[in-house]
Amino acid sequence: MKTKLSLIEAVLGELTIAQAGVIKPPELKGRLWIPPTLPTADGRQFAATNRALSLIGDYAELVLANTPQAGMIYTRQDFRALAHRAFGKALTDIDPATPTLPLEDIQQAIDGAIAEEMAPHPSQEFMFGGWFLREDRRYNVSLGPIRIEDRQTWLERAKAEGKVSAVVAGRLERLWSGGRLGELKEKYESVRERGIITAVDACPAVVSVRTLGLTGKSAETKALQAARLALAGIAMLWETPSKSLTGIHLLLDGGLYRERYVVFGERGRFGTRANNPRTPGGIIIYEKFEDIWANAQPWLTTIGEAIGAYVDVDHPTTRPGLINALFLSLWWFEQGCQEKAPLMAAVKFAASMDALAKGGGIPAIVKLVEARLGMEPGSALTTAGRTAKDVITEIYKSARSKTIHGSNVRIAHDWTDTRDIAERLARLCLILCAVWMHENASSDDILALQVP
Repeated sequence: MKTKLSLIEAVLGELTIAQAGVIKPPELKGRLWIPPTLPTADGRQFAATNRALSLIGDYAELVLANTPQAGMIYTRQDFRALAHRAFGKALTDIDPATPTLPLEDIQQAIDGAIAEEMAPHPSQEFMFGGWFLREDRRYNVSLGPIRIEDRQTWLERAKAEGKVSAVVAGRLERLWSGGRLGELKEKYESVRERGIITAVDACPAVVSVRTLGLTGKSAETKALQAARLALAGIAMLWETPSKSLTGIHLLLDGGLYRERYVVFGERGRFGTRANNPRTPGGIIIYEKFEDIWANAQPWLTTIGEAIGAYVDVDHPTTRPGLINALFLSLWWFEQGCQEKAPLMAAVKFAASMDALAKGGGIPAIVKLVEARLGMEPGSALTTAGRTAKDVITEIYKSARSKTIHGSNVRIAHDWTDTRDIAERLARLCLILCAVWMHENASSDDILALQVP
């Protein structure tokens, strides 16, 4: 069994070999070989071996196993890099061949260096270009740590908060009004300006995500996922969220384009097809958007809380069970909306409902639906007279379970109707459960969602 002390001893042995300069570079057939190193506290590079770096990675895994919150803050790759820096810092003045300190003292120095590297990380704000409302108007809406603004409103806020200088703000405003930009001499400002222009491009909206306590790739990955989930949550304002998400989306997920293909038939028959998977410019609003947004606050606020718990590790929720279930349900729901294959979309919508039913399958989802919709057990759910049990059995058993377990013999059939009712039902479950959570803010009892 590997221990911290045994790993430190092995690392010192590898570093001794590296300092002796006896390592032969591998034959890379013309490619440059860069020998492995550790960064030291004084800016130098400490000669190392690949095995030494691997052993330090094992040390990092031991720390991660005993520091649960670290797994929320760092990716494994980022944490291994942190451990490399900590080892280099702790071993800067130590001769690995003849260390003057006991292994226990070296371990203390290494763990202290890791703790320093893990000091609280400040908040960050990620911004993505995207599409929201298909109309020329000002807007500024928030969903937990997510803010969606038209780009002019974002620019004014960014200038006021010191994110961009007055010079860059003026240049961006000119560019977005159809003007042309000359060269910006200040190098740092030029890099910042170019980054904003590239991220926003021609998008009319800016989606901003604030993270707290996260760093590196973890912060980047979670911010992007949070933005996608926020847009899916907002898309639930409309009856068919998957259609709303053809207009509401991020530039990072692909700009506006047409899907094209060609079909060849018998006897020289030929045809072309084209499809617009996204709506140019955003979503059309026929009602007053402010009223729609205000009426949805009881459940949008709760969804914002769930997304906030994902990107803010320094602000633990008081109801982790419910918040976690709601977040997972929303995640599966967003995946279902983005899925093009009707059968797989139904599978994901079933998973969305199951997350809110504590993984209880058909009986628990039926109880959840009937409780939250205020239905009598066994009463009709559809105009055709089908009960909640009938509908959920089709979604959960025929689509989800048989597909997952490899026993679905109807995979070639059309599952569009099943997919559509699964989306409508999953949307209602998410909204009504989030409303219940808003009204019962002190509860963390997920089974209470199944009680009328």
